Amino acid sequence: MKEKKETLGEFLGKGKQIFLGKMMMDMKREETLRLTEFIINEEETINEHEADFREHVKFSNQFIQDLNRDAEKTINESKEKMKEINKEHILIAQLEQNIRSLESQIKKKEEDKETYETYKKFFYELYEPVRERYFLMEMLNISNIGNQGTT
Repeated sequence: MKEKKETLGEFLGKGKQIFLGKMMMDMKREETLRLTEFIINEEETINEHEADFREHVKFSNQFIQDLNRDAEKTINESKEKMKEINKEHILIAQLEQNIRSLESQIKKKEEDKETYETYKKFFYELYEPVRERYFLMEMLNISNIGNQGTT
């Protein structure tokens, strides 16, 4: 076999290619390291943002729970207030009914009073002449008794 002898140019060309290959590998290694650091930094940033997001979700959920609790409390208070108002309306209606009943009774009593006043007046008119006669008769009887005693 015949060995081929390398020439100086070929040797330098191969050396140049090896140097360029190593340089490219070093550049790629540096770029890979830089990208790895970038990815690590980005993952840390994402983890921080994720933690912040979870914290915000936690506070938001707590806020929503507080709102729901307050809303439920307000609804229950409103229901109780409405029950009280309804009871008061019923009481007012009953009182108004009682007032109407009492007014009706008063009116009936006033009508009865007018009727009794009319009867009283009527009886007084009947009694007055009788009373005068009775008074006169009593006077006459007293004077007759007095006259009988003197004779």
